[in-house]
Amino acid sequence: MQIAAVPNPTAWDRWPEAKAYLEPARARGDFPDVIEPDEVLFAVMDGDELLAAATAWLSTERYVEVKLLGGRNCRRWLKQLDEAIGAAARQAGAVRMIGIGRAEWTRILQRNGWVKCQPVEDHWLFERTL
Repeated sequence: MQIAAVPNPTAWDRWPEAKAYLEPARARGDFPDVIEPDEVLFAVMDGDELLAAATAWLSTERYVEVKLLGGRNCRRWLKQLDEAIGAAARQAGAVRMIGIGRAEWTRILQRNGWVKCQPVEDHWLFERTL
């Protein structure tokens, strides 16, 4: 399994597939676009198969927000994706990661060191120290 940041994501030949994975999260969060110019796209590949995609944004307040996440078979790749984004975040000077997700993510995120912090409308804010 390979996990990497994708340079120029909208020009990537797998962009339509990655965008399709991210679209449900974009719609739930009511974001205007799947990816903004200041965000990084991370892709999870198993050979030629795209398993997942995530967007991340670096704040000037030294945290990285994992904004959108989508894919299939998350138990196969979530821990490795979290580690890859965390390593990139640390390298960029971040000291924590945050994300907003459904309560159903609590158990699997807690196994990876995330803490369920506070409600945000019908979702929860999760946080992990780097």
